[in-house]
Amino acid sequence: MFSPMDHHLRTLGWHLSPHAAERIHSRGIRPSQLVAALTSPDLTYPDRGDQIQTFGRLAVVVNPRSRTILTVLVTGASRWDEHEARAIFALA
Repeated sequence: MFSPMDHHLRTLGWHLSPHAAERIHSRGIRPSQLVAALTSPDLTYPDRGDQIQTFGRLAVVVNPRSRTILTVLVTGASRWDEHEARAIFALA
């Protein structure tokens, strides 16, 4: 199903994996939060070809080469920090 968020992300050159679309919906992520993490992240942490881009409490795991959003996570803290970003990739 093609949503307004899909359209907006495609105009920015990004697309959602099915998993990311499900997580965005289940976690109630607003399009403005997602766009902010993609266009002006607080932190960008690369690892093995993928990277995490954060904005406030939101972390977006992306593959920058294919411009694919792989998943989204939300922290309980006020912001993500580099240690949390490292922990995500350690679990993968």
